Amino acid sequence: MIKNICFLFTFIFALSACKSEADSLSTDKNSLYLPSLLNLNTLLTEDENDVSFPIWFNDSIIKAHKIKKITRKSFPRNSFEEGKLVSISSTVPREIREYYFNEKGILIQLNVHNYYDDREIGSVLFSYYGIKDSYGFSPVKRNKFVSKTDKPFAENDDPLELDTRELDFRMHEKKKSYNKCLVFQDMESGDYLFYVPNRRNWRALSIDSMLVPTPKDNLVWGKPMHPTKKYQVSNKVNEKNIREYNYQKNQKAQLVNWVKKEYPFDLKRDFIYKKGNCVGYIDSTFSEDIYVTRIISEIQYNKKKEPIRIIHRKENSTYEKQFLTLETFEYE
Repeated sequence: MIKNICFLFTFIFALSACKSEADSLSTDKNSLYLPSLLNLNTLLTEDENDVSFPIWFNDSIIKAHKIKKITRKSFPRNSFEEGKLVSISSTVPREIREYYFNEKGILIQLNVHNYYDDREIGSVLFSYYGIKDSYGFSPVKRNKFVSKTDKPFAENDDPLELDTRELDFRMHEKKKSYNKCLVFQDMESGDYLFYVPNRRNWRALSIDSMLVPTPKDNLVWGKPMHPTKKYQVSNKVNEKNIREYNYQKNQKAQLVNWVKKEYPFDLKRDFIYKKGNCVGYIDSTFSEDIYVTRIISEIQYNKKKEPIRIIHRKENSTYEKQFLTLETFEYE
């Protein structure tokens, strides 16, 4: 505990001496893109809670670095006043995720521990079996959920009753592909997840005739590791809950940004690269094309080019800092 407190104070005081995030993060579009340990298409988005697609890390790099375990800790928000940190909410993480890998760099187990008011309140364990296919899908089993309190999960710091808690993890079952599309079914809701790899079929009428999706189904253009668009439909052709992914034209593996449209807001994430490495991203929120707020996230690496922490700083419409959150990565 004392070690964690010293680390956080040292880390935060160092932040106060840094230049503004806009000055320190810039994109070098001419550098050759370098493969990252992190898959930025899914990690750090709500899609990482789809545990049937354990594609959050680069298997080849995990294997080359002989990593057996990654521990990711997410710390709660800390507040700012006139550009300076004035309070530390907690030295205990809000969540800890433990990723276990085999000698081939393949994820074999995921443990998630949740904390509230500086104590562990629940945990869930996922284990992977069988062989992960070429699209990144792997059969998964939720082994156990352990609740250590009557009100185990919280949102906005308000405890939730047992029957209203939201774990937000999804597991899918692989179905037989048809019309050259990948088909997966949510094991709890029964809704479908369709991947449409062939660009020729990326038209509303074509997809409706091939798949006949319902309003609750999700459609993805492209493949799990390289999506181009994700959305739902209503009245057969009307799109909703749209997220579009944009890549560098001459380096198709390099994600430039994604845009998520959730009326009345548009959310945009712009990725920042230096010397071919992603060093951060900026999440901007717009309402009717008017800027509302943004979160600037900076990724810091060790000498092995492994991410060791991600610093999230939120700013309001006048670019005043509002709070800071922190994620750390530890390797074994």
